[in-house]
Amino acid sequence: MALTFDASFLSTIVNVLYIGSFIVFFLYGQRFQLAFMQRGIKGQVSKLDQMQVAARTRLLDSLKKFRGSENQVASIDSSVNRLLDSFVISPASMDPSGIVPKMEHILDSADENLKGEVRRLAPLASESEVQTLSNVAEIAIGLNSMYKVVRHFYILGKKPGGTYSLVQLQMLMPQLMEAAEAYSSAMNAFVEGRTLGDGFGPLVAAEFASSFGSEAEWKETVKDTEVAKLDYQNHTTYVVKAKGPGGNVGKPGVAIQKLLQEDPAIKYVLTVDAALKLEGEDTGSLAEGVGAAIGGPGVDRFRIEETAAANEVQMFALVLKMSEKEAITEIPKAVKDKVPSTVERVRSIVAGLPEGASIVVAGIGNTMGVA
Repeated sequence: MALTFDASFLSTIVNVLYIGSFIVFFLYGQRFQLAFMQRGIKGQVSKLDQMQVAARTRLLDSLKKFRGSENQVASIDSSVNRLLDSFVISPASMDPSGIVPKMEHILDSADENLKGEVRRLAPLASESEVQTLSNVAEIAIGLNSMYKVVRHFYILGKKPGGTYSLVQLQMLMPQLMEAAEAYSSAMNAFVEGRTLGDGFGPLVAAEFASSFGSEAEWKETVKDTEVAKLDYQNHTTYVVKAKGPGGNVGKPGVAIQKLLQEDPAIKYVLTVDAALKLEGEDTGSLAEGVGAAIGGPGVDRFRIEETAAANEVQMFALVLKMSEKEAITEIPKAVKDKVPSTVERVRSIVAGLPEGASIVVAGIGNTMGVA
């Protein structure tokens, strides 16, 4: 009898606990979920904060190497803080007609303003070093902006009625942290001037031109952009890339547009660039296609496409797959090893053109470490 009483009593206790926990989770389950969500996001916000502080420190240290007296070194903290808070306002797009020239003008102004500020903060730096320091500053500015935006939505989410801000932030955090870690990892490569994964295009262009020896004479036809005119198997070949070895992407769109306008015999344009791989694709896989393989805000691609369409120029593209992190950090071995075979593929494409046809071969990307 005692055993029966103990078992029923225990069963009653279990039922009470079960019903009680059900009621508690029904009433307070969302609060528990939000508390765990806030805790997870708080840790990631703290990690972003550490990244942007580390990037600011690396930028300061890099700038101080090109300063003079100790007083000058001590006076740049406030200038760097102002630089990190700088921003670029996109042109009004209510009437999209003519927006490309406005966008190009704003981007050029922003680039010149950034380089001018770097020259002022690092007066002993050469032009190539100014370009590299500008890239370092862009990374620091990007991480600082990313941290402030994430922190903004995190604080909004903690306020009453901010549940949806937290939910949206939690959904985006994996992609945001992946991008932030890629930027943070890129800092060492930029500070030390190493060739980037995004330098694949310029590497191919430089290797292709250098195989002609003394024939390859580079001329800066457009600001920060070089062109070499070659003759390969009776085909006039113009090789275009940004001017190295500093961190620079140049203005390949303007250079190609200028070439197409000056030489009506050009009927082909081949662009070589890095491309973001899809999940499951191998780093270093080469793909071929049609069109202008060039990233960025679209200004350069617009110039190429507009002039090519007006002159009935065919556009070919070679892209090498890599992740975002691999593109902005030191060039992976799988990417570097692909340069010789890609150069051979460029040669075969040029050789297969109709007799006497002219072509532009453009290596698109950052020329950090590419002479």
